Amino acid sequence: MKTFVIAAALVASFVSPAQAQEVKGITMGMDRTEVEKLYPQGVEGITVGGISSAYASIAYDGNDKVESFSFFFDSGDFFKVMDAVKTKYPKIKCVTSTVQNGYGASFEQVKCDQGTLHLTRFSGKITEGSLMMFSPSLIAGQAKLNSKKASDI
Repeated sequence: MKTFVIAAALVASFVSPAQAQEVKGITMGMDRTEVEKLYPQGVEGITVGGISSAYASIAYDGNDKVESFSFFFDSGDFFKVMDAVKTKYPKIKCVTSTVQNGYGASFEQVKCDQGTLHLTRFSGKITEGSLMMFSPSLIAGQAKLNSKKASDI
């Protein structure tokens, strides 16, 4: 499920360093040693908007630079997390749609994006929301891969 969320979220455009976002002091391209100084015990259990993570992680590229940050939380707390994100990033754009589960029940999906920052109410399942950041190089690589897959017919 998380792979699907990452692939879906990687449809953003390139962001220049001047526009770089940060969450809890973490920015894309940050060195692993800087992150370890901030979070010697890791990012598990961090909070956003007073909401604890159900699961949080950081992925690094081959040069030990932050390539992605993921913060998963109970989707029932989505609007609290969204309020915190909108306070910090008031220009973030949100789109509402309807999603359906396997039993046919419909739910209001909310996806918010600004540059490398992505907030999703339902991330693969209706009980889990996510706040993610992806490096511009990861976004570009995923776009290239998606383009290649789309032409494989």
